[in-house]
Amino acid sequence: MLTEDKKFLEPCIQHFAFEIMKGLSFLHANGIIYGDLKPATLMINEYNNLKLSDFGRARKIADYINPGQENYARAKTGSPYYMAPELFEDDGVYSFASDLWSFG
Repeated sequence: MLTEDKKFLEPCIQHFAFEIMKGLSFLHANGIIYGDLKPATLMINEYNNLKLSDFGRARKIADYINPGQENYARAKTGSPYYMAPELFEDDGVYSFASDLWSFG
């Protein structure tokens, strides 16, 4: 029974990982840091494709470089269990690398 489940799970996990990476790649290619990747922000549609949701922490990279009214570089909210370790430091900021760390 376990080997049959494993045969089903591995392709499913690979498919979901690929879907997440497609979404992150699209955002990063457009200069957007997602900032809050966790299981609760993923949705599955009727075709078994994963979709990213809850873009409350997502920001353009330019907003981190030249913050306007809000200080995005200092605002480090999110789910601690899924945040990259450098975000807990005083000078840590969200980056493409912190998105990838959350994916891992």
